[in-house]
Amino acid sequence: MSNEIGLAKSAQSAEPTVAPVHEDFKGASTNERWQEVPMDFYKYFNVDIVALDDNTLNKLKFIKTWAEEGLEDKDILNVMGKLRTEETKMGTSNWWQKRLDRMYDFTKLNSQINRLLKEKEYYNGVR
Repeated sequence: MSNEIGLAKSAQSAEPTVAPVHEDFKGASTNERWQEVPMDFYKYFNVDIVALDDNTLNKLKFIKTWAEEGLEDKDILNVMGKLRTEETKMGTSNWWQKRLDRMYDFTKLNSQINRLLKEKEYYNGVR
């Protein structure tokens, strides 16, 4: 009989199970890749961390970087507030487009516009 009296063998303590860590091509563990973006982003854009792919992660990182631009305090509350404000300005979403894709398209376009305005300003000053 075992040392733990009165418990069935299946109820006795066992070694804790540890999730396996798989390495991707870049060497970062897939269990840690999600940490590159705050959890609030995953919740806000309804992204499943388990099914996270490189394309989705890159979109989230780009949106985060864009949202932090121009903010003195890059606290997550300020960043999320900026995203909510811009999303409100955009209006209702299209039924065929995910929230993440819509915000990514907006931030990408906004970044390109800002770059072109800077180029225009530079070339107007060169003359």
